[in-house]
Amino acid sequence: GSAELYDKLCAHMMPRVRDFSSSDVATAAWAMAVVGHTDTDLFRAMADRASDTIGAFSPQSLANTLWAFGKVGHYAPQLFSAAS
Repeated sequence: GSAELYDKLCAHMMPRVRDFSSSDVATAAWAMAVVGHTDTDLFRAMADRASDTIGAFSPQSLANTLWAFGKVGHYAPQLFSAAS
């Protein structure tokens, strides 16, 4: 089913997250939230990457990223702190 597809997609992204641009983080987080797929490890890795590159986010990308984390209910205090 589609859950298996999203699991495979998340597994494919995991080793690449450390190289994601701010736009990549925003797009991946948004896409996973829109389809309602929560992969805790992926969201944790994206939160770390976003926190490390917070200055590179456009206002829209940052808003989309924060929305996505809220939508899936992933608690990422370091990300929200960096964004404030």
